[in-house]
Amino acid sequence: MKLFFCKSWFRAEKCPTEVWTEEKARECHAEGALYTVLVGSIEHPSCFLEVKDNFVGVGFLDDHLREYVVYVFAESSPEMLFLQRATHGEYVG
Repeated sequence: MKLFFCKSWFRAEKCPTEVWTEEKARECHAEGALYTVLVGSIEHPSCFLEVKDNFVGVGFLDDHLREYVVYVFAESSPEMLFLQRATHGEYVG
């Protein structure tokens, strides 16, 4: 499984913003700053993770790069994540 790092996933344009090195993502992680991990490829990831301090959002993408499943986790205690929200979307056409 290949991982790629960037500032964010631009949902409207269906592309990453500011593709980063792993080192840059590690710096953001250490600072608790927001960054995004793309899974699979840069152009057509299967999902992405938005990570910030005590929050992780996971968005699964369909063949048209639309989010169809979203999970949002928040830290409920040190090193323990709690699922806050799960959504499933369906698209017509």
